[in-house]
Amino acid sequence: MIKRRINLLLMIIASLFFLIGSILFLPQFSDYSLIGVWSFAIGSFTMLAISVVDLFEELSTVSR
Repeated sequence: MIKRRINLLLMIIASLFFLIGSILFLPQFSDYSLIGVWSFAIGSFTMLAISVVDLFEELSTVSR
């Protein structure tokens, strides 16, 4: 149960990074585009990490 809550919290955090990054790509925020790039990259990496952990957990339960 605690793993599921952590997973959901990380998904929300990653989504917020995507949202912030997307907003900072808009022309009126061009001065902050580097922050937008990093926000998008952090969101992407977090989503990838969550997916990899989920995959390994699934594979470990299938092989039992």
